[in-house]
Amino acid sequence: MTAAPAFIQVDVDGLWAVRRCYGRPVGGSFQDDPVWTDGIPEFRQLFSTVGIGASFFLVGRDLFHPAKRLEARRLVESGHEVANHSWSHRIGLTRFPLGRLQDEIGRTHDAFVRSGLPEPVGFRSPGYDIDARMIRVLTQSGYRYDASVVPTRLAPVLRIADAWLARRWDPEKRQFGRFAYGGAPRHPYVPNRWSLREAARTPGDEAGLVEIPVTTLPPLRFPLTASAVFAFGPAAVIEKLETLRGQPVLLLLHGIDLVDCSEPVVFDTRRPAAGGFNLPLVTKRDCLRAVVEYVAGNWKVVRARDWVESAY
Repeated sequence: MTAAPAFIQVDVDGLWAVRRCYGRPVGGSFQDDPVWTDGIPEFRQLFSTVGIGASFFLVGRDLFHPAKRLEARRLVESGHEVANHSWSHRIGLTRFPLGRLQDEIGRTHDAFVRSGLPEPVGFRSPGYDIDARMIRVLTQSGYRYDASVVPTRLAPVLRIADAWLARRWDPEKRQFGRFAYGGAPRHPYVPNRWSLREAARTPGDEAGLVEIPVTTLPPLRFPLTASAVFAFGPAAVIEKLETLRGQPVLLLLHGIDLVDCSEPVVFDTRRPAAGGFNLPLVTKRDCLRAVVEYVAGNWKVVRARDWVESAY
């Protein structure tokens, strides 16, 4: 029997974007960015060792930095997909007018082309903040898939946890989607006017946009991210993944997940015991490698753009 597909994806949120996300001063972190100098090469090495191709979601602004642009090209040369993660990495894109949404997606698309990268066909919204307007913009722009939906009812709880981590509440910081998105399918599907059900598709239909949701773990539907691996441990996450054998899964990682946090990196003088912000690189590397190897051994790991082209 053919193994179910697995998507291993990395959001390349630069340190400047992560610090801004948590209300910390950006300072010189756009230029001096360990996410790009340390984290992304670590991921390239990990994926090379396991022998898989992943999808890296890049922020358009970063492609104007020569060293980051060079590293992005290395990703492509190593057999990985690069995809669109907006221009500015502003969490709360659904608050923006239509023209700003089009600019966030289109400006990044153009930056890929100018940087000599393959044109992206996939998108993830910062903070998983997606709505019907953004789906329409992506469809009209010729994108083949979106990977922003997190089908969980825990969104309000996760927003509270994020505010606790940042020690501040930002009412405009829309994250983890809407409570209603907990009813979305847990497997890839074709949105139908942004209803949370599958649209009928018949042979001969034009290619459209496919939603590839982030996997959520039973029983509480906690998102399958590095934060889950660091919080629960790789053995517990693997045990939960065992119940999903035969189903498509999407493991979502972030560039900061393989940055050494033996000293404070994001939060200046503190290392909160959540999200991996208090862990040394060796611990992070061992935890993520165990889960990545398990997924690679029990699913068929594919780049999202390849899978969409073959399946739809």
